[in-house]
Amino acid sequence: MKLKHITYTALLALVSLSSCNDFLDKEPDTRVDLDTPEKLRMLLVNGYPTSSYSMIGEMSSDNVVDNNSPNDNGVRYNLSAYDRIVDEIYAWDDAVATSSTDSPTEVWEAYYHSIACANAVLEKVEEFEAEGRSDEVSAVKGEALLIRAYDHFILANLFCMPYRGAELSAQYQGIPYITKPETEVRVEYNRGTLAETYAKIQADLEAGLPLISDNLYEVPKYHFNKQAAYAFAARFYLWIRDYEKVITYADLALGGANADVSQYTSDIWTQVANFTYISDFARYYSNITQ
Repeated sequence: MKLKHITYTALLALVSLSSCNDFLDKEPDTRVDLDTPEKLRMLLVNGYPTSSYSMIGEMSSDNVVDNNSPNDNGVRYNLSAYDRIVDEIYAWDDAVATSSTDSPTEVWEAYYHSIACANAVLEKVEEFEAEGRSDEVSAVKGEALLIRAYDHFILANLFCMPYRGAELSAQYQGIPYITKPETEVRVEYNRGTLAETYAKIQADLEAGLPLISDNLYEVPKYHFNKQAAYAFAARFYLWIRDYEKVITYADLALGGANADVSQYTSDIWTQVANFTYISDFARYYSNITQ
């Protein structure tokens, strides 16, 4: 019996050691190793925010009115808000009622997540460039730079004072402009000035624009293709009042000074009879054919 007990003990020890080795043989870091240009390209699919600032912008604008105010016929609807956060944003109060998809908190986190993806790609791009493989990753680098510039641009517009030129904007706080992957917990970032934020956006934009290629994706419409990049450039230069560049990039985006811009106008409101649910609007609007 004693020999049998020793045999069983030894067998259990061997099984235990085998299981332990199996566990230790596994890579503890489950992140994807970005070791090919294709993996870099695929990661940038996650480089586009999943949260929208549309509700914040719309409810803070003159496009909405207090529904307790009378209409032209003197009727006061006094309807309850769909969500309490809508009332908060409309009143320009701190939006604390919810952290829903389009809340300020979620928008802040979603756009910085997008920036983190771009930075992870750009860090690996530097390694490819050091190996003399710049041509393989130039288009990916261009898209990542445009994503980083655009995301900071939107955050600056939402969470900072309006841009008022380099001199006046130096008096206002900017946002943390993140250019490296975060490798530590609870990093303290300096917001800098709004002028500094815009200067960094412009640097990324101008570095990325020449690298953008429509050949990078089979379906370029959902990425920073050339047209989208030119459209963002026109918008950025409009904000900083460089009107010559606004015209230049608007022409490039739309197809020239004499382009028929009606082709870019959505016909969504002519399709209302074909929609049953609110989600039908979204599917139609975001369809690749539109």
